[in-house]
Amino acid sequence: MFSWQDIIAVAIQIEQNGEQLYRAAAAEIKDPELSSALAALADDEAHHQEKFKQIAADQPQGAPGSALEKMARALLREMVAEHSFSLQSTDLLTAQTVREIVAASIAFEQDTLLFYEMIEQMVSDDQARYILQQIAAEEKYHIEALQQWAAKLTASADLIGADQK
Repeated sequence: MFSWQDIIAVAIQIEQNGEQLYRAAAAEIKDPELSSALAALADDEAHHQEKFKQIAADQPQGAPGSALEKMARALLREMVAEHSFSLQSTDLLTAQTVREIVAASIAFEQDTLLFYEMIEQMVSDDQARYILQQIAAEEKYHIEALQQWAAKLTASADLIGADQK
């Protein structure tokens, strides 16, 4: 029902959401190491947006679809634009502990990776598939890095701090 261009637009929106969330969380965190890590994730998400834009530019435009198809596309874009694309209820911006921030980040990255793995099956262009696989590999790396953060957190380092909220 959705064109490749629609899927790319959704992927770009997901990456924009991630970038915005990570930048906002990085600005709230006083721990310089975690703030820097979140800023780096935001930079990666911005880089992913550029890669998807490159794929979009290289793909031929499809013929316009039916009114129902157009409406479904608009609905999908709106849903993704309004949500971080995470099934986790904890939001990076409302997290009260470092553990919650890391857990929400992991959930976001896992959901994003799942989306990319689903759309990879629909990609026939070899170059587009390669770029998508690179982005998916970076998302896997993000998950691993965040899981390492989660493992090294101690109870004393868990609280963000009342002065940070």
